[in-house]
Amino acid sequence: MNWKSIFITAVVTGVVTIATGTFLYWVQTEKPQLTYNSIQSIPFDDVSNKLFIQQIEIKNTGNKTAEEIVLMIKFTDEVIQKSQITIDNAIPNQKIINDKYIQLNITNLNPGEGAKISVLYQSSCAQSNGASISLRAKGITGKSIGTGQKDSKMPIWISLIAAYAGVIAFFLPIKRVKYLFFGGLS
Repeated sequence: MNWKSIFITAVVTGVVTIATGTFLYWVQTEKPQLTYNSIQSIPFDDVSNKLFIQQIEIKNTGNKTAEEIVLMIKFTDEVIQKSQITIDNAIPNQKIINDKYIQLNITNLNPGEGAKISVLYQSSCAQSNGASISLRAKGITGKSIGTGQKDSKMPIWISLIAAYAGVIAFFLPIKRVKYLFFGGLS
């Protein structure tokens, strides 16, 4: 019996089994993911103030229902003149609107569902940073689209699997490696 060959085969089999199981679990796990996008217009000139339009779109981009969603759109030096919230009538929600903030509470969002908010606001400055936006749900925090923050787990797993397969494919034809790993079995 060649214990070295048995040991190496067991280690390789164990590593491949654990890596594959972890990868499949990670890919198949359902989770909600909230994203938002915010677009601000250039100012419209008014007699004494500047008017801006800011549009915000939120969406559940995950593959599981997001629950207890709270969207807070808050202005500091600006004043809200008008606002419009578009959301499916079948989705239970509550809106709280005053001249400085908009709060939208949504009971749940299925995958692919979302809401759109348009805000016309006034500022005494020619430059406005717009609203600060906070999006949260039960167990998750909303992420802004286009911030450059990406979930880098998938490319790392793909890279590791590709590298592992490449190393095996490179070394298997070499006779010394075959002899070292498989003890001359061929």
